[in-house]
Amino acid sequence: MGRPLRLFIDFDGVICDSAAECLFSSWVAYERLARSADSGAAGGRPPAAPRAVPVALRRRFMQLRPFIRAGDDYLLIQHLLAAGRMPSRQEEFDQARRDAGPRILARYADALNRSRRELMAHDRGHWLRLNPLYPGIAKLLRAADWETTCILSTKRPPYIEAILDFHEVAVPPRAILHAASVSKLEMVAMTLDRRQAERAALVDDQLDHLVGNDDERIEVYLADWGYAKPEWLADPRVPALSRMELDGLLTRARTGGTS
Repeated sequence: MGRPLRLFIDFDGVICDSAAECLFSSWVAYERLARSADSGAAGGRPPAAPRAVPVALRRRFMQLRPFIRAGDDYLLIQHLLAAGRMPSRQEEFDQARRDAGPRILARYADALNRSRRELMAHDRGHWLRLNPLYPGIAKLLRAADWETTCILSTKRPPYIEAILDFHEVAVPPRAILHAASVSKLEMVAMTLDRRQAERAALVDDQLDHLVGNDDERIEVYLADWGYAKPEWLADPRVPALSRMELDGLLTRARTGGTS
């Protein structure tokens, strides 16, 4: 049997306050998609990136940011805002995902990834500065045991590695896991099924990644400092977690404690 506890921590909204980067990268990507569609462009050099995000767009984007689960959602937000639509509940946002369909969402994901690659290649310093870590998080991570702690995110690992390196937080690549095709709870359960730990804890800022957990081996916690909506933090199904309590989980994972 592995260690007593393995800790899984989300990246965006728990470790990194990436809203500014996600806004900028997705806006650039969506503007390029829209311009290409308008011009009928089928290849060649992409249109130039816009220079500044409108203030009103930033405000509306932040209202919808809590509904995000994966990268394609960021361009879905851009599409909704361009159409003048403002979902007020997760269910409305999820219906917009269903309306868009897998083909368009896959196109959105590819466009965001391409936008990030280009921004990192041509404006790397600016892109990295758009990804600050939450106060105190870097210190906590520098004391983590990366044999018993993992980062579990829908964000692609190369971006996470670049951001952490920029903030001088050393995390081995093996400890950065990508939840690409299965849910985070399923990935955590598979780790336990492989007997790598007796128990696991998952910390996230998106309620839907945590609700529905019926595995008694897994503890779930909703970070109270990220993008979680106030009503989510009051949801009795998932306990809210402070940064001080995250420190306690990191200690449990590091020392093998159970409480």
